[in-house]
Parts: sequence; structure tokens; C-alpha cells
Amino acid sequence: MNILKELPGVSEEIYDTLVHDLIEQTRERIPEFRQEISVKNFLRVKELAHYIKGCAGSLRVTAIFEITKSIQSIAESSCDAQHITDLLAQLERNIKELEKSI
Repeated sequence: MNILKELPGVSEEIYDTLVHDLIEQTRERIPEFRQEISVKNFLRVKELAHYIKGCAGSLRVTAIFEITKSIQSIAESSCDAQHITDLLAQLERNIKELEKSI
């Protein structure tokens, strides 16, 4: 696994466990994302996205990192609920694809 070359001291087993944790953490936060978007609490949306972005970045899960980076940026600047909702759907699809790949 090429990613493991970037993460010295992390075995494939540990990496897989951490990726599974990322998947679960993201799934658990999806309803909260939806709730906070519906009440336009963009500060909390930004915090949720930042948390997942950090985890995904540390694990070099680029697709999840990029989506959450975009969510965080939009929540910080334009507060465009529809765009964030669309990205959230994309995040869910990517989480499903990630789970199938490991």
C-alpha cells in the first residue's frame, strides 16, 4: 500500500482500523451535519468538517479530505446551505466507496 510509505511505523492492519474509524466517525456525524445545516449553524458545520478533514488528511484519504475542506470553506465564507448539502451527499458516496475498497 503506497500510503503506508508516507506513514512510517503504521502497519496495514492499524491503517485499516483507523480508516474504519474514520468511516464510522463520519457516518455518525452526517445526521448532525444535516441538523446544523437546517438551522443554519454554519459555525458547527465548519467544526464538524474540520474534524473529519483532519482525520482524513492524517490518513491520506484525499477524496474525503477535499470534500470536507470544501464544506469547511463554504461554511466559513458563503454559508451556502444547498452547496454544503450537495457536498454532504458526495461525502456519503465517497464514504461508501471507501468502505468497499478496504
